[in-house]
Amino acid sequence: TESVSKAIAQYTVDAQLHAVFEQSGGTGRSFDYSKSVRTTNQSVPEQQITAYLSKIQRGGHIQPFGCMIAADEQSFRVIAYSENAKDMLGLTPQSVPSLEKQEILFVGADVRILFRPSSAVLLEKAFGAREITLLNPIWIHSKNSGKPFYAILHRIDVGIVIDLEPARTEDPALSIAGAVQSQKLAVRAISQLQSLPGGDIKLLCDTVVD
Repeated sequence: TESVSKAIAQYTVDAQLHAVFEQSGGTGRSFDYSKSVRTTNQSVPEQQITAYLSKIQRGGHIQPFGCMIAADEQSFRVIAYSENAKDMLGLTPQSVPSLEKQEILFVGADVRILFRPSSAVLLEKAFGAREITLLNPIWIHSKNSGKPFYAILHRIDVGIVIDLEPARTEDPALSIAGAVQSQKLAVRAISQLQSLPGGDIKLLCDTVVD
């Protein structure tokens, strides 16, 4: 779709600009932004785009226990993903030998096929929500490895970023459902407080008590 193409194009330009910027630092030459922008019409390898997303993930410092996937909000098509996403989701040939000839995670793939059908339904619901943060975190499972993940979704200008962190499985009733419910209650409470009109201390106190 047009929105997916625009998103991929933007990530491509950003990735190439970032690469030029880093190269300028290594050579000691100054970074000419205007000149670099004019030369970003060249094709950029998908690996460079994913590396760029990894670089910006969590402020440039990727946590070893998480990964990130960005998808178009309307079509669910992947527009970028961090370099460790395939490994985290069990999509590498080493973890699943049958995947050697079949790529599942790539730019343009439907993000829903990466997870179990029940998890895909939860993602669809979240993508369609007006306040997506109220649904965080979502407990989903990788389709190939079966591993559970906390999915934290953020809406950005070109789509939705899915931040995945492995979930504990010792006691799902407590560590997963309990944590999810507590998070949702806390988010709703904060949202309710933020929606209150300013200056009304009595209303604020009454809301907190409730």
